[in-house]
Amino acid sequence: MIKQGCEINLNFLVRMLMIACLMLSVEVSYCQSKEELEEQKRKIEQDINYTNKLLDETKTEKQSSINKVYMLNKNIKQRDKLIKNINHEIVLLDKDINKTSDSIENMKALLKDLKTEYANMIVSTWQNQNTYKRLSYIFDSNSISQAFRRIQAFKAYSDKRKEYYNEIVEITRKLQQKQISYEDSKSKKEILVQSEKNEKNKLEADKKNQNQIVQNLSQKEKELKKKIAKQQQELNKLTKEIERLIAEEMKSKGNSKRFKLTPEEQLISDNFVGNKGKLPWPTERGMITLPFGEQSHPVLANITINNPGVNILTEENSTARCVFDGEVMTVKKIAQFNVVIVRHGEYLTVYSNLGQVFVSQGQKIKAKEKVGTIMKDASEGTTELHFEIWKGSTIQNPEDWMAK
Repeated sequence: MIKQGCEINLNFLVRMLMIACLMLSVEVSYCQSKEELEEQKRKIEQDINYTNKLLDETKTEKQSSINKVYMLNKNIKQRDKLIKNINHEIVLLDKDINKTSDSIENMKALLKDLKTEYANMIVSTWQNQNTYKRLSYIFDSNSISQAFRRIQAFKAYSDKRKEYYNEIVEITRKLQQKQISYEDSKSKKEILVQSEKNEKNKLEADKKNQNQIVQNLSQKEKELKKKIAKQQQELNKLTKEIERLIAEEMKSKGNSKRFKLTPEEQLISDNFVGNKGKLPWPTERGMITLPFGEQSHPVLANITINNPGVNILTEENSTARCVFDGEVMTVKKIAQFNVVIVRHGEYLTVYSNLGQVFVSQGQKIKAKEKVGTIMKDASEGTTELHFEIWKGSTIQNPEDWMAK
């Protein structure tokens, strides 16, 4: 009787351990992946909401503008990421639902076995419940130690019966929890499927809107080409003026090829390099519309734009801020906008398209300190900062330096 009870208990423990491992692995892996996906989704949704806010600011302005094309393109890319994110979560939920279903079936089978074993024990107990038979069995022992072992066997059998009852109750409770979790996962999947459908509809609306704006702008090819040429001319003028200022600064320091740094300036320069990829943005909030380098125009075929920095679209009445500790090297009006150049040892940061300027030449400035207000383009209805980073006389890609 004791041996049978032990074998039953061992089988039970093995099955319980397998089910517990299955439940734990499903829940832990899914929760970790779910948290990562939800964090990604939160960031993507924040980007989309901010882009929509910028689009709303231009609603009263011209309906067709290059910046609207850039903003809608950003939204399209972000919505595509969001749809993939939702789809990934649906796939994970499907796996979780299937594993939970398997776990439920295993638990049902275990519960059935336990109930059968428990029923057999009840029948056995009922058949041997006669007190006289038990006493006779004990008194028929050959020795006191054998009698003691038989008493212990009766007690162990009684304890085992109680243990099986408790196990049945516990498995029943866990099974109910699993069934609730299963239904909850199915409900979440339905919500996600509907969310994916809604995002796809919004994506198609954004694409349709963007295509309409592109078509409208394409009809103004001459006007656009003229505007592009003017903007490129202003950028070239800005670049030449920066190169001239850098050359003058180097010459004044007694070196025509690089900045001659004091120990303090060298420390600032080293710290600037050490923060590559971690520099704060030159605007508190914003989105890059025109990235660094040579690129195709978003509307006109066979037209390229060469941007020596990045253009950051932000909200109306926003201010530009310094990205690192340094000293204001120049405050100058170039083309039609104010430009501030801040020196950080061997490195320079350039803030262009400013209206009111808050700093002056030679002033020490701290990271995130306000440099000036960003001008609003009346024709586009948008507020955009042009930002550059230089290492001596070599232009850099700001996106390599700014925090992601």
